[in-house]
Amino acid sequence: MRARFTRWAVVALLAVVAGQVPVSAAAHPETAAGRGGTEPGTVAPQFLLVVRSAGVEAARTATLSCDPAVGGSHPDGIAACAQLRDAQGHVERIPASVQSMCTAQYDPVTVELHGRWGSQSRYFTGEFGNSCEAVAATGGVVFRF
Repeated sequence: MRARFTRWAVVALLAVVAGQVPVSAAAHPETAAGRGGTEPGTVAPQFLLVVRSAGVEAARTATLSCDPAVGGSHPDGIAACAQLRDAQGHVERIPASVQSMCTAQYDPVTVELHGRWGSQSRYFTGEFGNSCEAVAATGGVVFRF
């Protein structure tokens, strides 16, 4: 029951985020063309990020919009958008952070990204031994919130 509710809540929140930030790249063609953002007539890159713990801790979420301006609740949206821009919205293409040192503490987490990059949907999910490993494996910024 809890997993079904959580998935439904994620989908609902993503729909709200998408409805609140519908920016067309056609309004800012220099932004889209100059940074590899959206194509004219498409929705700007928008994401819902989720970190779920296997324990009793509640899921953490952040929103992120990347073009024409960085927005959302992510605490380091500029760096997160830069990493996603370089990877065309594919988290799995972001190189792991080599600056992170994580403990061996086992506290499993699942991270998810739901959203759109231009006219294409993006989805990523990964399971890691703890939050530090999740952040490091995905570039050190996108899931650091």
